[in-house]
Amino acid sequence: MKKKPNSIRTSAGFTLVELLVVIAIIGTLAAVAFTMGPKMMKRGAAAKSTQNIRQIGTLIMGYTGDSAGRLPPGRGEVQDASGKWVQTHWHEALLLQAYPDVPLANMDEKWYESVKPFMRNPLCTATSKPHAFAKWNPGYAMNRQISANLKLDISDDWSEGKNGPQTTQVPLSAIPDPSLTPIVAPRDDWHYNAADLQSADLKGFLVEGKMPVLFIDGHVETMTPNDYALPRPKGRDLGNVPKPK
Repeated sequence: MKKKPNSIRTSAGFTLVELLVVIAIIGTLAAVAFTMGPKMMKRGAAAKSTQNIRQIGTLIMGYTGDSAGRLPPGRGEVQDASGKWVQTHWHEALLLQAYPDVPLANMDEKWYESVKPFMRNPLCTATSKPHAFAKWNPGYAMNRQISANLKLDISDDWSEGKNGPQTTQVPLSAIPDPSLTPIVAPRDDWHYNAADLQSADLKGFLVEGKMPVLFIDGHVETMTPNDYALPRPKGRDLGNVPKPK
């Protein structure tokens, strides 16, 4: 009976060529991850931001229904759960409605981080410029041209600190067409006008050059800053409410 010849043993390791191929593949995947990863994360944050802004619209309608048909003031006095009148920004007035058992003084940056309320724009971070995230700057801003054009601003003197600028509550009946009137847009401040949305500082809040904009009637449109400035039907500018005659 013939004996089988001894088989030749081969090395179980990789050849130099195989190692180079593996390194090249890993490098390619890493490059794709570094390139696409941040974009995918920003798209996810943008989707969350749009979801938040829709919820803000629901809260604004609820606030208006509880306030004799008046919108929350951009910055002014609002009655909290205890019945006390406190100085708030518009977004704080909505948070008081959504979290009635939480005192306004407790809604600081730590509270935002732990609760992660709908009012925090995920695109507004500690490195956002010119203003980083803060309790007065959640990453969503109110259209201050509404109160300005209706002559409902109490003060525009920034040197007054906490006492300025102030606005009163805008009556919904003063808005000719809520479906054409924007009220909230992403920005690293608590208020804006149409010119602010043309600023280069807005770049961090745009995804593929677009942003979600909330209108008073509750619908949301995704648009570019230039789209925002375009004339709308009936000859009305999207960023303005007609001034009273």
